[in-house]
Amino acid sequence: MIKSGRKPTPIITFEYSSNLLIDKKIHSFLLETHNILVNEIKTDLRTCRSTIAKHDNYVVGNDDLKNAFILLTIRMLPGRTDEIKKHLGQILLQKINHDFAGEIVNYDTQIRVYLTETDKNHYYGLE
Repeated sequence: MIKSGRKPTPIITFEYSSNLLIDKKIHSFLLETHNILVNEIKTDLRTCRSTIAKHDNYVVGNDDLKNAFILLTIRMLPGRTDEIKKHLGQILLQKINHDFAGEIVNYDTQIRVYLTETDKNHYYGLE
């Protein structure tokens, strides 16, 4: 049970195309992202859970080898204002562009941050 008054349950998924050579930077990016979530959406650090999906099989646009992508998805419980979510999305988009700048400039890289709310009526284990 969370006693801090903070909202639990951010689930973070970091997906990227395998042509981006960013493997060694992702772990620290995600740890820093956890701290950003604590500060920006007032969540509990211990409930932040991240997974990494490196896609070897993908198609972007016309399938040119110079096409690449990074998709950061964050699922959270409802209750944050649109302003908070917009601010968070902008922070994370800027962080991706900064942290992976040396590699993403070598490709036509599509970067997306997707914030979504989990339907509490169908999310179990919070009791």
